[in-house]
Amino acid sequence: MIKQLGTTLVGALSLTMLVACNQTAVNETATEPSTGPRIGFITEPNKPQKTAETGNAAHTSRNSLDWSGTYRGVLPCADCPGIDIVISLWPDNRYSFQRRYKSKSTDIITTTGSVTWNADGNSISVADDGTTTQFKVAENQLIMLDQTGNQITGPLADHYKLTKVAEATLRETYWKLTELMGKPVAKTRNEAHMILKANEDDKSALTGRVNGSSGCNRMTGGYELKEPNRIHFTQMAGTMMACIDGMELEHEFLDVLGKVDSYVVTGTTLHLNRARMAPLAKFEAVYLY
Repeated sequence: MIKQLGTTLVGALSLTMLVACNQTAVNETATEPSTGPRIGFITEPNKPQKTAETGNAAHTSRNSLDWSGTYRGVLPCADCPGIDIVISLWPDNRYSFQRRYKSKSTDIITTTGSVTWNADGNSISVADDGTTTQFKVAENQLIMLDQTGNQITGPLADHYKLTKVAEATLRETYWKLTELMGKPVAKTRNEAHMILKANEDDKSALTGRVNGSSGCNRMTGGYELKEPNRIHFTQMAGTMMACIDGMELEHEFLDVLGKVDSYVVTGTTLHLNRARMAPLAKFEAVYLY
């Protein structure tokens, strides 16, 4: 009898301990913080999610193509022979949008700003004259899209493609003066600019003629190049017309041309320098003139 009672007590005690242990395990499981996703959210751990900001990081026009540069084309026009278009894109997402209506005006309309990339990183939007225009970014091309973001089809489809042009070169480029002695150049009736012409008899020669406008009068003269990136303007002369505006600019411009001794061309920008001083003059390449 005593032996049977002892066995019963041992069994009851063992059952009680087993229940207590199981309860403790349940409590520990219930109170342990969860490191997994919360219920209601289905995610793949440790995998970055695609967002409008990053797009598909695997392969996009934005991260796979050399898209910075200058693109040119002629878009169809309802009441003129065509619209000359030049778009320049910089790596920091700045852009310049130039257009001119053929046979209607010689004015060049220029818009500048920052491009907006779409979520997939394959097309951009630029603002122009109060409207937004979209372009698909392709290999050495910008393809204009319709208002719904789709590629234009039909017989004129190829006319909506802009082709990337070679980077501006020191010679044979229309250089528009934009800054002088660190200050922006005000618009004048005669745009201050210069074109360095290659020697007609020997294109490889390091000397040639320079033509342009000093802001009031037409100017002409010579230049000489030396390695590395050295330049010297010689015998600069101009017409003697009096202008309501541009006379002060003309004096400063010609004075700077007499001082500079080196140049730097970066993309569509030309800087004229003297020794280690800050650039004395800054120019932007103009493809429509």
